[in-house]
Amino acid sequence: MRLAFYLDNRAIAGRGALPHPGQGNPGLGGTEYAALAVVALLADSALQPLLLQTAPQAVGGVDPAATVVVSGLAEALAVAAGRQCLALVFRPGFASPADWSALERAPLPLLAWLHNLGCHQQARYEALPALRRWLLVSGAQLDAFRHSRLSRAAAVLPNPVAVPPEWRGPRPWSEAEAARDLAYVGAITPFKAFDRLARQWGLIARACPQARLLVFGGADLYGERA
Repeated sequence: MRLAFYLDNRAIAGRGALPHPGQGNPGLGGTEYAALAVVALLADSALQPLLLQTAPQAVGGVDPAATVVVSGLAEALAVAAGRQCLALVFRPGFASPADWSALERAPLPLLAWLHNLGCHQQARYEALPALRRWLLVSGAQLDAFRHSRLSRAAAVLPNPVAVPPEWRGPRPWSEAEAARDLAYVGAITPFKAFDRLARQWGLIARACPQARLLVFGGADLYGERA
């Protein structure tokens, strides 16, 4: 069994070879990191992943023999179908005219990985005959789509992080009860709602003076100076 993942990695290919996702996000966008984390996590499972990239780029934990360079989404669909993959996971919102023609005639099931609240031409994606599921990364994201047609075909895949085996397992209640840190990870932009957290932090700090807010990210996270 094979599950194909299409990732347009041209914007990050200049970084060269990427470390195993289990070592943490090396500075990629959350969507790209999450997709690579899932591919790495599935590498040792019965559901063998096939990574379809738009530029050559080695990824730690991903077998080079399980990666194929394609020109775009249309070719990715053809390769996945030719290798008899169960389905193709792809990121909606970036389709070209050639991609749309291929998507509308897709010979295998499609899984749309939606990392944000909506995408360009969302209604057109919802109408694709081969679209089976919208993959969301949080319950809060699903709540935002409760009154949308999208929710009827949605599945929540909690935002994946390839955690090293020695760190896995449940955390002791005593450790969780003693925790005083809150971590925010992502771009410091209104779209990510950091401003809402910042407005509430004074109230939180007064209620729990030992609390610390740890911020991992920046306002220019998606810019050239990131």
